[in-house]
Amino acid sequence: MRAVGTVIAGVDLNDMSVNDITVSENGRKVTMSLAEVKILAMTLDQAQTQPLSYEKGLGLVFKSGIDMTEQAYAVAHDNILREACEARIMDNAAKNAIAQLTQLIKALNPTVQNVEITVQTSNCLDVAR
Repeated sequence: MRAVGTVIAGVDLNDMSVNDITVSENGRKVTMSLAEVKILAMTLDQAQTQPLSYEKGLGLVFKSGIDMTEQAYAVAHDNILREACEARIMDNAAKNAIAQLTQLIKALNPTVQNVEITVQTSNCLDVAR
């Protein structure tokens, strides 16, 4: 199976509440506690993902009664996700969320001098399941 796909990780701001944000009395410090980073989307590019061979010797063990192509796509999906996890997608998503929210807060209120944002990350493969 030759597989091409996209994995998107990030923080869903819908998982936050007003209690997760604190603004100092003088309005110059904003503290946020973000929801946990999670896999938001995982897609296979159907045009570029295709079995290379249906012949014996793929090295995959297929369960009886399940279409071989369906199982190959499931393995491809898992492999793409594993590669994204190995590339530290969760840590990168956390860093990007912090950077983008800090920039947004300061743009919306230039008097803010200090933004402290915490975000939880966990094992990528555990979160994806």
